[in-house]
Amino acid sequence: MTRKSKKQAETQNENFEMPDQTSSEAVVVVGDGWAALATVGFLVQRLAQSAGPSAEDESRPSSAKRLIWVNGTGSRIFSALPSLEAGECAENWKRLAEGFGIETGPVVTGSFVREFRNKAFREPAWTHAPTPDDRHEVIREMLWPPEQKLAPVFEARMDLSVNEIEQRVRELLTEPEGAPEGKKSESIASSSWHSYFRRIEGVPVASIKIEEGRVRAVLLASGEEIVCSEVIYADRWSTLPRIQGLPKAMGFLQGREPASVLQAAFVHAHPVGADVREGFFGTLHKESGEEFERHVWGHFSADGTRSFWTLCIDGEEVEDNHQIAKKLRRLKNALEKMFTGSSWLPEGVTEFMANVRSEQVRFQEAALFSTGDEPSQPVQLPSVSGIWFVTDAYGPSSALKQVGAVIGLSEESVSSGPNTQEESVNPENPVSQ
Repeated sequence: MTRKSKKQAETQNENFEMPDQTSSEAVVVVGDGWAALATVGFLVQRLAQSAGPSAEDESRPSSAKRLIWVNGTGSRIFSALPSLEAGECAENWKRLAEGFGIETGPVVTGSFVREFRNKAFREPAWTHAPTPDDRHEVIREMLWPPEQKLAPVFEARMDLSVNEIEQRVRELLTEPEGAPEGKKSESIASSSWHSYFRRIEGVPVASIKIEEGRVRAVLLASGEEIVCSEVIYADRWSTLPRIQGLPKAMGFLQGREPASVLQAAFVHAHPVGADVREGFFGTLHKESGEEFERHVWGHFSADGTRSFWTLCIDGEEVEDNHQIAKKLRRLKNALEKMFTGSSWLPEGVTEFMANVRSEQVRFQEAALFSTGDEPSQPVQLPSVSGIWFVTDAYGPSSALKQVGAVIGLSEESVSSGPNTQEESVNPENPVSQ
């Protein structure tokens, strides 16, 4: 088989179909990040819609048997920026939220990233390039490969940031009460969304049973076997070679160099950056021996009580805890230089970190791909049907685009027109907006 035909085979468009209510086979979703959350979310919405507004609680067990969410490694990261890639990606996030009755506000296009340069915040150079190809070229010149996955080429956002949408959807699906503040979509029967599926935590996938070229079951490390007809694998692709039953040669894994991320979430003693809709990035001090310029990326919550910061780590650094701790200090030092003065600090506070009441730091290995083409479609195997591979490793926009393709969102109506607006912001003074 030629290289071209292999690539075609790995992106073949086998249609995903949810088993009907009489089937004993399940759909298994593996992973815990954006793609897995969105896949489960959209499928739960479909199950609830098919149940009808008058469905009783006792009618749901059959649905729970048909949709199984295995969180696998549990690996997930938060979005580095509040904005998304404009178009289908942002619209899919909006649809996910609104299907649960979450009001996101309209999708607004504009420029929502600011670079700290020469002691001021400015629009990054790529936003002035006219075409997607031109913008991609500028991004490649400015940013080292893992960071290129963080920067939308053409931006859009809603009143809620990506993190806020993710948090609310995750709470709906995993907390017992289901719907926030008692709110739900009028067309959906249940306020207990989690009752439409079964969630399995802390147990990785050991093997996938394939018979006669089709997925038949998923075997967990606990020994449990889940009979299924479809698997949507949205966990880290770096774990795939360790799963028994899959073909040894999976060409789509080649040429994808993993990168890790160090993330810090701060709780502020006094609100900072409240109602600022932009995200930010700034340069870290370059150390001796570093071949590339490294940046810290982040944004503030809408109420200014929290902020979220991301730093990419290359493959050679992940084994050195001292180096990781050192980079966390460099991240904090960069923030001290970026956010100064009365626009960012409360009265009597002279340093950014002095306004931090508590912090949560997480390190996720192999969370991004620094090389390899972003999949435009979920990946499929030429010799196996019933399994789709999607990934978070190219960011939250790409993740929702892949999910939309695998479950057929493009076949449904996509909101547009009045829901998409343009916003003009001051590129040098986001605080004034």
